[in-house]
Amino acid sequence: MKARSIAVVSVSRSDYGHLLPVLEAIRDAEGLALRLVVGGMHLVPEFGHTVRAIEADGWAIDERVEMHEPDDTPAAVGAAIGRGVAGFARAWARLTPDLVLVLGDRFEMLAAALAALPFALPVAHVHGGEVTEGAIDNQIRHAITKLAHLHFASAAPHARRLLAMGEEPWRVHTVGAPGLDRLARVEPLSRDALAATLRVPSATRWLLVTYHPVTLEYREAAAQVEEVLAALEKVDATPILTAPAADTAGRSVLRRLEEFAARQPRAAASREGARADQRRSPTAGRRCRARTPPGARRCRAAARGPGRSQRAARACAPRRRRCGAARGRYRRARPRC
Repeated sequence: MKARSIAVVSVSRSDYGHLLPVLEAIRDAEGLALRLVVGGMHLVPEFGHTVRAIEADGWAIDERVEMHEPDDTPAAVGAAIGRGVAGFARAWARLTPDLVLVLGDRFEMLAAALAALPFALPVAHVHGGEVTEGAIDNQIRHAITKLAHLHFASAAPHARRLLAMGEEPWRVHTVGAPGLDRLARVEPLSRDALAATLRVPSATRWLLVTYHPVTLEYREAAAQVEEVLAALEKVDATPILTAPAADTAGRSVLRRLEEFAARQPRAAASREGARADQRRSPTAGRRCRARTPPGARRCRAAARGPGRSQRAARACAPRRRRCGAARGRYRRARPRC
Protein backbone atom coordinates (compact mmCIF):
# COMPACT_ATOMS: atom_id res chain seq x y z
CA MET A 1 0.00 0.00 0.00
CA LYS A 2 1.35 3.39 -0.98
CA ALA A 3 2.23 5.70 1.92
CA ARG A 4 0.08 8.79 2.22
CA SER A 5 2.11 11.96 1.71
CA ILE A 6 1.77 14.70 4.35
CA ALA A 7 3.23 18.09 3.36
CA VAL A 8 4.06 20.11 6.49
CA VAL A 9 4.64 23.85 6.06
CA SER A 10 7.06 25.82 8.25
CA VAL A 11 7.61 29.53 7.63
CA SER A 12 9.43 30.73 10.76
CA ARG A 13 11.36 29.53 13.77
CA SER A 14 8.29 30.18 15.92
CA ASP A 15 6.11 27.58 14.17
CA TYR A 16 9.03 25.16 13.73
CA GLY A 17 9.28 24.71 17.48
CA HIS A 18 5.58 23.83 17.68
CA LEU A 19 5.77 21.54 14.67
CA LEU A 20 8.75 19.46 15.77
CA PRO A 21 6.70 16.84 17.68
CA VAL A 22 4.33 16.63 14.71
CA LEU A 23 7.21 16.15 12.27
CA GLU A 24 8.65 13.39 14.44
CA ALA A 25 5.29 11.63 14.74
CA ILE A 26 4.70 11.70 10.97
CA ARG A 27 8.26 10.52 10.30
CA ASP A 28 7.86 7.56 12.67
CA ALA A 29 4.33 6.56 11.61
CA GLU A 30 3.81 3.60 9.32
CA GLY A 31 1.92 4.41 6.17
CA LEU A 32 2.86 8.10 6.15
CA ALA A 33 5.50 9.91 4.11
CA LEU A 34 6.69 13.31 5.37
CA ARG A 35 7.25 16.15 2.92
CA LEU A 36 8.69 19.29 4.51
CA VAL A 37 8.08 22.63 2.78
CA VAL A 38 10.00 25.61 4.15
CA GLY A 39 9.45 29.27 3.29
CA GLY A 40 8.94 32.76 4.67
CA MET A 41 11.33 34.06 7.33
CA HIS A 42 13.31 30.81 7.38
CA LEU A 43 14.91 31.85 4.08
CA VAL A 44 15.63 35.50 4.94
CA PRO A 45 19.13 36.34 6.27
CA GLU A 46 17.75 39.35 8.15
CA PHE A 47 15.70 36.96 10.28
CA GLY A 48 18.59 34.59 10.87
CA HIS A 49 18.30 32.30 7.82
CA THR A 50 16.88 29.72 10.23
CA VAL A 51 16.51 27.11 7.51
CA ARG A 52 20.01 26.18 8.65
CA ALA A 53 18.64 25.16 12.04
CA ILE A 54 16.19 22.81 10.32
CA GLU A 55 18.99 21.30 8.25
CA ALA A 56 21.20 21.01 11.34
CA ASP A 57 18.43 19.00 13.01
CA GLY A 58 18.65 16.51 10.15
CA TRP A 59 15.37 17.19 8.35
CA ALA A 60 15.24 16.81 4.57
CA ILE A 61 13.61 19.84 2.95
CA ASP A 62 11.52 18.97 -0.09
CA GLU A 63 10.61 22.49 -1.24
CA ARG A 64 11.69 26.06 -0.46
CA VAL A 65 9.34 28.95 -1.14
CA GLU A 66 10.85 32.44 -1.32
CA MET A 67 8.25 35.12 -0.75
CA HIS A 68 9.40 38.06 1.38
CA GLU A 69 9.93 41.58 0.06
CA PRO A 70 12.81 43.80 1.30
CA ASP A 71 10.52 46.02 3.42
CA ASP A 72 7.43 45.68 5.60
CA THR A 73 4.93 48.15 4.19
CA PRO A 74 1.35 46.94 3.64
CA ALA A 75 2.11 46.78 -0.09
CA ALA A 76 5.19 44.62 0.56
CA VAL A 77 3.26 42.23 2.81
CA GLY A 78 0.51 41.97 0.20
CA ALA A 79 3.08 41.28 -2.52
CA ALA A 80 4.73 38.64 -0.31
CA ILE A 81 1.40 36.86 0.06
CA GLY A 82 1.02 36.87 -3.73
CA ARG A 83 4.53 35.51 -4.25
CA GLY A 84 3.85 32.90 -1.61
CA VAL A 85 0.66 31.69 -3.28
CA ALA A 86 2.54 31.30 -6.57
CA GLY A 87 5.48 29.56 -4.92
CA PHE A 88 3.39 27.14 -2.88
CA ALA A 89 1.26 26.37 -5.95
CA ARG A 90 4.40 25.25 -7.78
CA ALA A 91 5.41 23.20 -4.75
CA TRP A 92 2.01 21.44 -4.58
CA ALA A 93 2.16 20.73 -8.32
CA ARG A 94 5.54 19.02 -7.90
CA LEU A 95 4.86 17.18 -4.64
CA THR A 96 1.18 16.24 -5.15
CA PRO A 97 0.69 15.59 -1.40
CA ASP A 98 -2.33 13.82 0.02
CA LEU A 99 -2.65 16.41 2.81
CA VAL A 100 -1.20 19.85 3.58
CA LEU A 101 -0.63 20.71 7.25
CA VAL A 102 -0.35 24.34 8.35
CA LEU A 103 -0.16 25.96 11.79
CA GLY A 104 -1.27 29.25 13.26
CA ASP A 105 -1.97 32.64 11.79
CA ARG A 106 1.00 33.90 9.78
CA PHE A 107 0.30 35.43 6.37
CA GLU A 108 2.84 33.00 4.90
CA MET A 109 0.66 30.12 6.11
CA LEU A 110 -2.36 31.74 4.50
CA ALA A 111 -0.52 31.67 1.17
CA ALA A 112 0.18 27.94 1.56
CA ALA A 113 -3.45 27.12 2.35
CA LEU A 114 -4.81 29.35 -0.41
CA ALA A 115 -2.48 27.74 -2.98
CA ALA A 116 -3.86 24.31 -2.08
CA LEU A 117 -7.42 25.35 -2.95
CA PRO A 118 -7.31 24.94 -6.77
CA PHE A 119 -5.71 21.51 -6.34
CA ALA A 120 -8.60 20.38 -4.09
CA LEU A 121 -5.96 19.33 -1.55
CA PRO A 122 -7.19 18.59 1.97
CA VAL A 123 -5.72 21.06 4.48
CA ALA A 124 -5.23 20.38 8.19
CA HIS A 125 -4.91 23.42 10.47
CA VAL A 126 -3.30 23.40 13.93
CA HIS A 127 -4.15 26.14 16.48
CA GLY A 128 -7.32 27.34 14.80
CA GLY A 129 -10.19 28.99 16.67
CA GLU A 130 -7.95 31.23 18.78
CA VAL A 131 -8.12 35.01 19.12
CA THR A 132 -5.47 37.70 18.60
CA GLU A 133 -6.98 41.13 19.17
CA GLY A 134 -5.63 44.15 17.32
CA ALA A 135 -3.79 42.18 14.64
CA ILE A 136 -4.48 40.89 11.16
CA ASP A 137 -3.57 37.48 12.58
CA ASN A 138 -7.20 37.07 13.65
CA GLN A 139 -8.57 37.39 10.13
CA ILE A 140 -5.76 35.27 8.74
CA ARG A 141 -6.37 32.48 11.25
CA HIS A 142 -10.10 32.45 10.56
CA ALA A 143 -9.51 32.59 6.80
CA ILE A 144 -7.27 29.51 7.08
CA THR A 145 -10.06 27.84 9.07
CA LYS A 146 -12.44 28.27 6.14
CA LEU A 147 -9.79 26.92 3.75
CA ALA A 148 -9.08 23.89 5.97
CA HIS A 149 -10.80 20.53 6.17
CA LEU A 150 -9.45 19.23 9.49
CA HIS A 151 -8.96 21.34 12.60
CA PHE A 152 -6.66 20.49 15.51
CA ALA A 153 -7.59 22.89 18.31
CA SER A 154 -5.36 23.45 21.30
CA ALA A 155 -8.17 23.85 23.86
CA ALA A 156 -11.91 23.32 24.23
CA PRO A 157 -12.88 27.04 23.94
CA HIS A 158 -11.07 27.23 20.62
CA ALA A 159 -12.80 24.10 19.39
CA ARG A 160 -16.17 25.62 20.33
CA ARG A 161 -15.31 28.74 18.33
CA LEU A 162 -14.55 26.57 15.29
CA LEU A 163 -17.95 24.89 15.66
CA ALA A 164 -19.60 28.31 15.99
CA MET A 165 -17.94 29.27 12.69
CA GLY A 166 -19.87 26.44 11.03
CA GLU A 167 -17.23 23.70 10.93
CA GLU A 168 -18.67 20.19 11.11
CA PRO A 169 -18.07 18.48 14.47
CA TRP A 170 -16.31 15.46 12.97
CA ARG A 171 -13.67 17.74 11.48
CA VAL A 172 -12.76 19.44 14.80
CA HIS A 173 -10.39 17.67 17.23
CA THR A 174 -9.16 19.07 20.55
CA VAL A 175 -5.60 17.76 20.76
CA GLY A 176 -3.73 20.36 22.83
CA ALA A 177 -0.73 22.44 21.78
CA PRO A 178 1.98 20.26 20.19
CA GLY A 179 4.67 22.66 21.37
CA LEU A 180 3.92 21.57 24.95
CA ASP A 181 5.08 18.04 24.07
CA ARG A 182 8.44 19.49 23.16
CA LEU A 183 8.64 21.62 26.30
CA ALA A 184 7.99 18.57 28.45
CA ARG A 185 11.24 16.98 27.35
CA VAL A 186 13.48 20.07 27.26
CA GLU A 187 15.97 20.31 30.09
CA PRO A 188 16.00 23.95 31.26
CA LEU A 189 19.25 25.88 31.53
CA SER A 190 20.45 27.02 34.90
CA ARG A 191 20.18 30.75 35.59
CA ASP A 192 23.96 31.17 35.36
CA ALA A 193 24.13 29.29 32.06
CA LEU A 194 21.33 31.38 30.60
CA ALA A 195 22.96 34.58 31.86
CA ALA A 196 26.21 33.60 30.14
CA THR A 197 24.35 32.81 26.91
CA LEU A 198 22.47 36.12 26.90
CA ARG A 199 25.42 38.07 28.36
CA VAL A 200 23.39 39.61 31.15
CA PRO A 201 24.18 39.79 34.87
CA SER A 202 23.02 36.70 36.71
CA ALA A 203 22.37 38.48 40.00
CA THR A 204 20.02 41.19 38.72
CA ARG A 205 16.29 40.95 38.11
CA TRP A 206 15.40 40.12 34.50
CA LEU A 207 12.47 41.35 32.49
CA LEU A 208 11.63 39.52 29.27
CA VAL A 209 10.13 42.03 26.82
CA THR A 210 8.32 40.92 23.67
CA TYR A 211 6.57 43.60 21.64
CA HIS A 212 5.08 43.05 18.19
CA PRO A 213 3.46 45.76 16.10
CA VAL A 214 -0.31 46.09 16.35
CA THR A 215 -0.81 45.40 12.66
CA LEU A 216 -4.30 46.90 12.51
CA GLU A 217 -2.72 50.13 13.79
CA TYR A 218 0.58 49.96 11.91
CA ARG A 219 0.71 53.74 11.40
CA GLU A 220 1.04 54.18 15.17
CA ALA A 221 3.67 51.44 15.62
CA ALA A 222 6.57 53.82 16.27
CA ALA A 223 4.67 55.85 18.89
CA GLN A 224 3.37 52.71 20.59
CA VAL A 225 6.78 51.10 20.98
CA GLU A 226 8.13 54.39 22.34
CA GLU A 227 5.56 54.17 25.13
CA VAL A 228 6.81 50.69 25.97
CA LEU A 229 10.43 51.83 26.02
CA ALA A 230 9.59 54.88 28.15
CA ALA A 231 8.09 52.52 30.72
CA LEU A 232 11.16 50.28 30.60
CA GLU A 233 13.36 53.27 31.42
CA LYS A 234 11.66 53.38 34.82
CA VAL A 235 11.96 49.67 35.62
CA ASP A 236 14.74 48.49 37.91
CA ALA A 237 15.56 45.30 36.01
CA THR A 238 17.65 44.02 33.13
CA PRO A 239 15.39 44.03 30.03
CA ILE A 240 15.85 41.15 27.60
CA LEU A 241 14.28 42.32 24.34
CA THR A 242 13.05 39.92 21.68
CA ALA A 243 12.64 41.09 18.09
CA PRO A 244 9.37 41.24 16.14
CA ALA A 245 8.67 39.06 13.13
CA ALA A 246 8.16 40.08 9.50
CA ASP A 247 4.95 42.00 10.11
CA THR A 248 3.77 45.36 8.86
CA ALA A 249 5.91 48.03 10.60
CA GLY A 250 8.01 45.35 12.26
CA ARG A 251 11.27 46.93 11.12
CA SER A 252 10.44 50.29 12.71
CA VAL A 253 9.76 48.49 16.00
CA LEU A 254 13.00 46.53 15.70
CA ARG A 255 14.97 49.70 14.96
CA ARG A 256 13.73 51.34 18.16
CA LEU A 257 14.35 48.24 20.26
CA GLU A 258 17.94 48.07 19.03
CA GLU A 259 18.47 51.78 19.67
CA PHE A 260 17.15 51.30 23.20
CA ALA A 261 19.48 48.31 23.77
CA ALA A 262 22.41 50.34 22.44
CA ARG A 263 21.93 53.13 24.95
CA GLN A 264 21.04 50.83 27.86
CA PRO A 265 24.14 48.89 28.98
CA ARG A 266 22.00 46.56 31.06
CA ALA A 267 19.67 45.63 28.17
CA ALA A 268 20.10 42.63 25.88
CA ALA A 269 18.51 42.48 22.43
CA SER A 270 17.74 39.09 20.91
CA ARG A 271 16.75 38.65 17.28
CA GLU A 272 13.92 36.27 16.37
CA GLY A 273 16.31 34.15 14.31
CA ALA A 274 19.90 33.62 15.32
CA ARG A 275 22.56 32.91 12.74
CA ALA A 276 23.63 29.29 12.51
CA ASP A 277 26.98 30.03 14.13
CA GLN A 278 25.23 31.68 17.09
CA ARG A 279 22.81 28.88 17.97
CA ARG A 280 24.06 28.54 21.55
CA SER A 281 20.42 28.27 22.74
CA PRO A 282 16.95 28.75 21.20
CA THR A 283 16.77 32.23 22.77
CA ALA A 284 20.23 33.46 21.86
CA GLY A 285 20.09 36.02 19.07
CA ARG A 286 22.19 38.53 17.28
CA ARG A 287 23.28 41.31 19.58
CA CYS A 288 26.23 42.64 17.63
CA ARG A 289 24.45 45.78 16.53
CA ALA A 290 23.57 46.64 20.11
CA ARG A 291 27.29 46.54 20.93
CA THR A 292 28.56 48.28 17.80
CA PRO A 293 30.41 51.57 18.40
CA PRO A 294 28.11 54.63 18.18
CA GLY A 295 29.91 56.05 15.14
CA ALA A 296 29.37 52.81 13.25
CA ARG A 297 25.65 52.83 14.13
CA ARG A 298 25.23 56.41 12.87
CA CYS A 299 27.10 55.59 9.70
CA ARG A 300 25.12 52.41 9.07
CA ALA A 301 21.84 54.26 9.64
CA ALA A 302 22.88 56.94 7.13
CA ALA A 303 23.83 54.32 4.57
CA ARG A 304 20.53 52.45 4.96
CA GLY A 305 18.07 55.23 5.73
CA PRO A 306 15.05 55.83 3.50
CA GLY A 307 16.31 59.29 2.49
CA ARG A 308 19.75 58.18 1.35
CA SER A 309 21.16 59.74 -1.81
CA GLN A 310 24.43 59.75 -3.73
CA ARG A 311 25.39 63.03 -2.04
CA ALA A 312 24.66 61.54 1.40
CA ALA A 313 26.61 58.42 0.52
CA ARG A 314 29.63 60.50 -0.53
CA ALA A 315 29.41 62.58 2.62
CA CYS A 316 29.28 59.47 4.78
CA ALA A 317 32.10 57.61 3.00
CA PRO A 318 34.94 58.93 5.24
CA ARG A 319 32.88 58.18 8.34
CA ARG A 320 32.12 54.67 7.06
CA ARG A 321 35.85 54.03 6.67
CA ARG A 322 36.38 55.11 10.27
CA CYS A 323 33.41 53.01 11.33
CA GLY A 324 34.78 49.96 9.53
CA ALA A 325 38.06 50.32 11.32
CA ALA A 326 36.25 50.74 14.64
CA ARG A 327 34.14 47.65 14.03
CA GLY A 328 37.25 45.68 13.13
CA ARG A 329 38.87 46.59 16.44
CA TYR A 330 35.62 45.84 18.24
CA ARG A 331 35.25 42.39 16.71
CA ARG A 332 38.80 41.51 17.62
CA ALA A 333 38.07 42.54 21.17
CA ARG A 334 34.88 40.46 21.24
CA PRO A 335 35.46 37.41 19.02
CA ARG A 336 32.19 35.77 20.09
CA CYS A 337 30.24 38.63 18.51
